[in-house]
Amino acid sequence: MIYTLSRDGKTIEILGQAIPTTVIRDIKWSLDENYIYYAYWDTIETGPAYIIDKNTKGTKEICISRGYTFLTGYWLPNNQFAYIVYKGEQDQPGVNELVLLDVKDWTAKTIFKTKTNKNQLHKLNFIGWTDLSNP
Repeated sequence: MIYTLSRDGKTIEILGQAIPTTVIRDIKWSLDENYIYYAYWDTIETGPAYIIDKNTKGTKEICISRGYTFLTGYWLPNNQFAYIVYKGEQDQPGVNELVLLDVKDWTAKTIFKTKTNKNQLHKLNFIGWTDLSNP
């Protein structure tokens, strides 16, 4: 289970159901605190990831495209979520992609794509973000 606790410690709210046999490897609140991103361990570096809407308690899987593996994600302003996925067969060259997800309408677009050598899942690193529409 994923819970929130009020600052005075008196109110506990259940936000979502985690898979009971799996350990959560990453969990982060959105900047406006309306969404929570969390990811599970599936392998040493990867696993499925989800976003919970705090208000509706709805949960959606972030990366459900066949053949893609979720690596990591980052919250950005305006309820946008950037994440890195890997597509490729084990021990073979593949592709890393940086994807931008607008959580409000659940639309995603690939921002950057790069080829990898075999077994190099994390060669694409997200460093920062600048909103060019509001410099």
